[in-house]
Amino acid sequence: MNIRYSTLILGAAAEIILAVVFFSLIPSDILTGDIRWLDFIVMSVINIIFILNVLFPFVNLDDKSHKEVAGLGIQWTATGWYAALAFLFLIGNIIYSWQSMSHPLSFGIQATIQSAILLFYIGGIVASRASMNKSQEVYSEQSAEKKGKANIKAAVTSLLATTEETPLIPADITGRIRDIAADTRYISPSSTSEASEADKAIIRDCDIIEVALRDYEMNRDMISRQLSRLEQDMKRRRNLRN
Repeated sequence: MNIRYSTLILGAAAEIILAVVFFSLIPSDILTGDIRWLDFIVMSVINIIFILNVLFPFVNLDDKSHKEVAGLGIQWTATGWYAALAFLFLIGNIIYSWQSMSHPLSFGIQATIQSAILLFYIGGIVASRASMNKSQEVYSEQSAEKKGKANIKAAVTSLLATTEETPLIPADITGRIRDIAADTRYISPSSTSEASEADKAIIRDCDIIEVALRDYEMNRDMISRQLSRLEQDMKRRRNLRN
């Protein structure tokens, strides 16, 4: 049976058991009507929270950023503490009333305390979401940085391949392009606007030279000038950091 259907069935069964316990097993002189409903609702909320945690898993393995992992500890801690505090407070009042045969804390006090515990849980969930969003932001920045360097390497590699495959290209031209290709390893990933503009300039230089290589004799001077510009653009890019 699918785990989600199993979870829904177990959750429904738990609700039925809770209803039987609170409305059939616990005497009316132990729990008054309003407190009985309050306690039932609190236990139902705890039950629903755990059901949702199973139906909607914390970690999405298809998300490459794995942002849920960053908030996993906070969310589990908040869930565990809420369930424990809410249940212990609830059961403590029932036991006290049962043993002393006196009225438990008033509905207003119990509702206020249970609401405070619930707010603590909500605060934990908000904190976990903030942690997830920060993780997603960092991942996006790192992806942008890596993409810029990868694009440069792809453009220079393509240029070098064209150079080596094109006949009659002087050895010094090929050597300079090989040196540029080797220098790509020293480029640091960066997401700054200046680095982005430098990346575009390098890719543009490579595209221009690659097209011009189709007729080296005609474009000899232009290739030399553009190659010098590419070398300067590479030097400027290597000096850029975040």
